[in-house]
Amino acid sequence: MTPAVDGLLTGHTHAAYICDLPDPDGVLRPVTSSGDYARVLTEIDLQVDRRSGDVVRDSVDATNHVVDLEGVGDPAIQSIVDKWMALSDVFAAQVVGTVAEDITGDSNSSRATETPMADLIADVILWGTQDAESDVAFMNVGGVRSELLVDEISAGEAPGEITYAEAYDVAPFGNLLVTLEMTGAQIEEVLNQQYQPIDDRGTRPMLALGVSEGFSYTWNPDTMSVVEGSMYLHGEPIDLDATYRVGTLNFLAEGGDSFTAFTEGTLVAGGPEDLANLVAYLEAHPDLEAPEDRVNGL
Repeated sequence: MTPAVDGLLTGHTHAAYICDLPDPDGVLRPVTSSGDYARVLTEIDLQVDRRSGDVVRDSVDATNHVVDLEGVGDPAIQSIVDKWMALSDVFAAQVVGTVAEDITGDSNSSRATETPMADLIADVILWGTQDAESDVAFMNVGGVRSELLVDEISAGEAPGEITYAEAYDVAPFGNLLVTLEMTGAQIEEVLNQQYQPIDDRGTRPMLALGVSEGFSYTWNPDTMSVVEGSMYLHGEPIDLDATYRVGTLNFLAEGGDSFTAFTEGTLVAGGPEDLANLVAYLEAHPDLEAPEDRVNGL
């Protein structure tokens, strides 16, 4: 990152740290992270040179504070929170869809297997990229953050009704839908990257992808790879040399979760924000049922 940036407030690592790392010019700059789930708050004090407008790097003092949930809240801040919670609760309680049965399998369940929820969200992405004529869509199960359950009642709604808040719980990240052109061989490479024995955090031997309706393949648990010649789209074998249009999230398209093969594709079109697309899908598809398995051996 350019040396013009004087500090980095990072996230997503689920770790709390404060350190100094050299910029491309070799000058140290602060790098911080406040852990996960609001358990830590990073406080940063710094000085700005009034002549140049630059941060005086030597002045930066950063401290990570553990959040004390037992402490007394600030009344002024609490009044702001209360105001906006009351307003947002009305919006969050709006019913946006219905399910006829439980649709399970989110990031809190096994991330190493095909799940109905991940496949459903792949269907949602395929639907949301139909204007770009996507042929198939993929969704990382780690990004599916909740399930759609008949008896989950969040705002007094009837059983089977899905509120906006429940949809938000499924897709809280604000990712954007994209469509890529990829060869059949690149699609196979993406699927094979579901298993990676080593990653930079040492925590990702297997991370399954949900696949959209009409696409299927066979996974060999012995070799931890796709069985050659087993990929099909609407009953027709995937041609490794042919080009297909693939819908997914910008997070994956940029190589997120170590799915670097997505970056070999060519961007065709952008799409809507994932939560807005999910809400629109739920409104257009009442009484959803859990998708049947589309992957053999996973």
